[in-house]
Parts: sequence; structure tokens; C-alpha cells
Amino acid sequence: MTHTPLQTARLIVLGGYLGAGKTTLLNALLRDGRLGRTAVVVNDFGSVNIDADLIEAVDDDVMQLTNGCICCQISTDMIDTMAVLARMNRFDTVLCEVSGVGQPERMRRWGDFPGFHSGPVVIVANVTAIPRLVWDQYVSDVVTQQLGTADIVVLSGGTVAPGAVRRQAAEVSAKFASKAPVLEWTVGETLPDWFIQALVNEEAAASASERAEGSLAVTVAEHNVAHATVTVRLPTVTSAAHFADTLTSLAPALARAKGHVRDTAGNLHSVQLANRQVTHTEVPGNTSAGEGYTEFVLIAAEPGAMAALRRAVETIAQSLNVTVESLGASFSAQPETTKSKETL
Repeated sequence: MTHTPLQTARLIVLGGYLGAGKTTLLNALLRDGRLGRTAVVVNDFGSVNIDADLIEAVDDDVMQLTNGCICCQISTDMIDTMAVLARMNRFDTVLCEVSGVGQPERMRRWGDFPGFHSGPVVIVANVTAIPRLVWDQYVSDVVTQQLGTADIVVLSGGTVAPGAVRRQAAEVSAKFASKAPVLEWTVGETLPDWFIQALVNEEAAASASERAEGSLAVTVAEHNVAHATVTVRLPTVTSAAHFADTLTSLAPALARAKGHVRDTAGNLHSVQLANRQVTHTEVPGNTSAGEGYTEFVLIAAEPGAMAALRRAVETIAQSLNVTVESLGASFSAQPETTKSKETL
């Protein structure tokens, strides 16, 4: 009897604080194709936004992608997820996107799981936000610990940022990720060869494996600040722009918000708040009047995070002229530095 040898897939971890641009980079890597056959595992407060033209089919928590890859957001233990991927034995790369308030170092350790080997940890940082976040009294410990785990830092969102802002972001990244090269990347640009090579070459993998073995030395500080989240079920809205205006009024109290809204014409829109800026874009080819509710996630990070979210839900209900109860708000609070992230 012949046995197919077990192929080991490199485990590349994508981390970075809320709104940094992790999913944007993930989509770019999937389009690029140089990582080979790829599985994507997401661990996030809200659903990951894989670009529509990359999705071929959706089956529960698994998306089949047009390039033969898969994306899974599985709610079972991480060990079950990794075991399933190992048994499939057909991937060159597993890209794991960690929650924006999670610690990538914990996910790196899964590179020693049978069927895998450690690739680098890539930390994405928003050019305009990172200089502020590393000194923020509520989230600086999370942000700086994430940078401290980086093998590579990708600075995103710098298309219109002044040169002085970009330089400051690069200096801050170099300070807290002292051993990591820094890539300034603009959405839409081809990812440079050196970056792709750093993700796939075996020397980098060996270095990442050594860091994984010593990862217990990375201390995660205890603190009392919870990242609180609420998921609401939104009815049809008058317009995405009107909802975006409401979200803009809430921006100072929120760390992140994302999800979809459907307007009265039946058009679906992706709406996001990141780094205090709100954007909304129509999802092509997704028009269905009377489709019903959509889900939207709001996240706050401060000692009064839960109270801020309750006020936000009340504001949204008032803006939509509905009752708070009809939004079916589901709240949770996670002191991320004390809770294991080894589940999806």
C-alpha cells in the first residue's frame, strides 16, 4: 500500500489593530497568487470581507474561492480547524487573520502543529493611526505587543498621507518592531518581490520557527480594559449615505465598525468605520429588495466601552426610527489579554 506523504503548509499570521487593513492585504495576497494553494482562516469579531470577485461559493462557514483556495471561519476549537486543514493535505500556505485585538504570537505557535511549519508574522499598521495608537492610554499595550511580534510590518493607507506622517509611522514601527523590515504599501499596487519572498523562503520560515519556540518569553500584560463588541440586526435603510452619517457621529466613541446595510432599492452596501473615518461602497451584483436584516458589528475600547456601545445602539435606533429592541443587539466584552485566542 502506498501512502501520500504529508505536505506541510507554511502558516503565515496576519495581525494588526482594528482597521489597520489586514483584510485588504489578505485580498491582495489572494489575488497575487504567488503563495500557491492557500487556505484562509479568520478569527475576528465580525465576518471577514473577502472581495466578491474572489468568492466562488459559500457553504456555511467555508467559502470556496475562485483560485481553488478556501476561506474558513469555523466556530469550533482551533485544534479541530488545523486538523481538518492538515488532513486535506493540499495547501502550500495557510493565511491566518487574527482579530484586531488579539495577539498574533499565540497563533504563531500553531506552526508546530503536525502538517504545518511556521511562516512569518505580518503586522499591518495604518499610517495615520499607528503614531497615535502606540501612545493611546487604553490600547497602547495591545498595539505595541502586536508590533513586537512582527517579522514584517506593512504600513497601509498612506496614499494621501503627507511625507512627514509616513516617516513618523515608519519610525514608530521601527521602534516597536525593531527586527522587522517595513513595507509601505498602497492598495492597488503590486506587492513587491522581496515581500513575497520573505513570506515563502525557507530561511524566513526557520527564523519564524525559532521565534515560535521562544514565544513564551513574550509577556502579555494584564489589564482591565475590555474591548467590547455589539452585533445588531439592521433593517432596510433609507440610504447607505444616511447610515454612514450616523456612524460618523459615533466615530469618536468607537474603535471599529463594519458590516452591510441594504437600502430601500435593494442594493447592498459595505459600510466600515476605521481610524475614525467612515466609508461605504456598494457591493456589485447584490440587489434583492425585501431581503430582510443585515448584521453590523460595533467595537469600543475603553473602560466605558460597554456604555459607549449601548449609546451607539440607541443612536442608530433613533436614526432608523426603530426601537432598540428591534435591533436584537448582542453584546460581549473581551479583556483580550487574559482570554485565549486559540479558538475561531
